[in-house]
Amino acid sequence: MNNLFSIAMPFISADGLGMLSDATNWLLDNIWTFCLSIAGTVCAIWGIVLGILYLKSGADEQKRRLSKAAIVSYVIGIIVIFAVATGTPLVIDMLVDWRQEYSYAVSFLTM
Repeated sequence: MNNLFSIAMPFISADGLGMLSDATNWLLDNIWTFCLSIAGTVCAIWGIVLGILYLKSGADEQKRRLSKAAIVSYVIGIIVIFAVATGTPLVIDMLVDWRQEYSYAVSFLTM
């Protein structure tokens, strides 16, 4: 148990979270535009495909129902991905700030 705690300690210390935050920010700054353009293109193409499937369903109720369900899942997926993509850096920054504020807990735990 002590060995596991000593391995995890650098990651939960204020410096470890600060390094994680810096690495995450650097990564997002460098590849964010590229990833966003790729993801936007894929989402647009998939949305067009789903729209075509909905239009092709015609009077067949089962195909129309499946197409509607696929479009609803598509929209929910985009919302979840956007929430995770914007929320992750915020949560990491909040953890870094919290950890730096309560860094005395780390020194107390390592005694």
